[in-house]
Amino acid sequence: MSELNGGLQFGGPHLTRLRNDQTDQIARVTELRREAESIKAIVSRGYYGNEAKRFWAIAKNASFVLDIANPELAQRAGLGSSFFTTVVRDKRNPKLQNFLAALGVIVELSNDRLRDVDAATDFGKGLRSLISDPISSLSRDHVEISQLAVSLARMARDEIVRIAAEPANHPDTIARQKKEVELLEIFAEGFDRIANLLSQYSKHPHDGQLLANAENAVVIVGKQLNGWLQSNASEIADWAIRLPVLVGGVAALGWAGANMVVGTTAVAALVGGKKVVEAIGAVRKAR
Repeated sequence: MSELNGGLQFGGPHLTRLRNDQTDQIARVTELRREAESIKAIVSRGYYGNEAKRFWAIAKNASFVLDIANPELAQRAGLGSSFFTTVVRDKRNPKLQNFLAALGVIVELSNDRLRDVDAATDFGKGLRSLISDPISSLSRDHVEISQLAVSLARMARDEIVRIAAEPANHPDTIARQKKEVELLEIFAEGFDRIANLLSQYSKHPHDGQLLANAENAVVIVGKQLNGWLQSNASEIADWAIRLPVLVGGVAALGWAGANMVVGTTAVAALVGGKKVVEAIGAVRKAR
C-alpha cells in the first residue's frame, strides 16, 4: 500500500522484532506507541494545538527507539527524508496530512517491533480468562482435563519409542534426542500422574484433598516444563515443530491452572496465541 503526499508506505522490510526478555526496549517502544496513538486520536479530528509539542518530544527519539534512521522513517511515511530531523530542530507545526502520516508510521513500526510481545500478551490474557480460578477449573473440567492428560501422556510415550527406534550417530543428533526424551518424559510421567489423580477425584468429587493433590501435580509438572523451556530457549522453534505434543502440553497445563508464563510466551510467539486459546475454548464448549 502506498499513497502520495504524506500517505503511508508499508512496502519496506520489517524491523527486528523484540524478544520478551528485552524488557527495557519493550517499555520504550510501548510508551512511544501509546503516545503516538494518543496524539493521533486528537489530530485525526482535523485540528491540533499542543499536540505539536508532544509530537516533537516523541519524534526526537523515535529513530533511536525504533532502531531505524530518520530518513528511512520519513520515507516509509511518504515524507521528505529530512522531515523528522527538521520538524524537531525547527519546532515546526506540520501540515495535518503529514502529521498523521508521521504518527501512523510510528505506530505501524512500533506494532512491527512488538508483534511477538503482543502475541504472547494476548495469549496470556486469553488463557487466564479461561482459567481464572485454577482449582475450580480442575474441579469443573476434571473429566476433560483427565482425558487430555491421558492422550498427551500416550503421545509422549509414542514419541519416546519412535526416537529409540532411530539410533543416531552424530553427536549433535544424539544431544538433541537426549533433550527431546527429557521433555517427553516430563510429559509422559507428569500427565500420567495428573490423569490418575483426577481419576481418583472423579470417584470422590467432594474430597478436597484429592483435588489439592491433583492441583499440586499440575503445579509440579508446570515448573518442570518451564525449567526445560528456559534451558532450551534457543531451540524452541525446532522443538515445537518436531514435537507437537509440546504445544498441547503447554495449553493443557495452563488450562489446568499451572503458571505457564514461560511456556505460553514461547508457544504464542511460534503458533499464534489466539489459535491455542480458541482450541482450548472449543474443548470446553464441547462439554
